[in-house]
Amino acid sequence: MLALRQIWTKYAALFPAIYFMLLGIFDIGMDLWHSTTSIQTWLNVILFIPIVFRNRTLDTILGVILSLLFTYLLLALIVWFLQYARGAHFKYPFETFVFGPLFVGFSLFCSITFVYKGLSSSNNSHQ
Repeated sequence: MLALRQIWTKYAALFPAIYFMLLGIFDIGMDLWHSTTSIQTWLNVILFIPIVFRNRTLDTILGVILSLLFTYLLLALIVWFLQYARGAHFKYPFETFVFGPLFVGFSLFCSITFVYKGLSSSNNSHQ
């Protein structure tokens, strides 16, 4: 039981990094699938940084940047919902107002976890 707990705590710290890596892989894959590659497609490689370079400074900086981005997206969702409540037409309201908050909320949680992990590490590199 103790070994299982040690394995869980060791790999649970990698969960946000794996989440953002998979998010980057998905976006790059969809852009390649639809043949719409651009410089923005290759900026998704930034999401691979936490899994490759496990450093508390990088975790903190990337966590703050991603937290700001997903906070902005959360505020945009709130504004869009207020516009929708006043009668504005949205082509895909279910995807926007059901899946959107789930995605943004979980991404915001993972980015805040990066900040916490970076600030609470005892040394410069993770265990």
